[in-house]
Amino acid sequence: ICNFLFNYVQLVSKLIHYFEVLISVIKLFLHRNSFGRARWLKPVIPALWEAETGGSRGQEIETILANTVKPRLY
Repeated sequence: ICNFLFNYVQLVSKLIHYFEVLISVIKLFLHRNSFGRARWLKPVIPALWEAETGGSRGQEIETILANTVKPRLY
């Protein structure tokens, strides 16, 4: 019985580890797919340009991004 319990505990431990890895992979997949180019470039690029030029180019930047970043059609 002791050997059976030991093997059972090892099996449960491995299953928990595999589920943790699986959850991490799913979270990574969802994170990457929820932030498409257009979604994360809009807030990042204007902030960088404002820091370099010392001012805001809001509408011009949005127009540039709208013309260059095309949505993916699945």
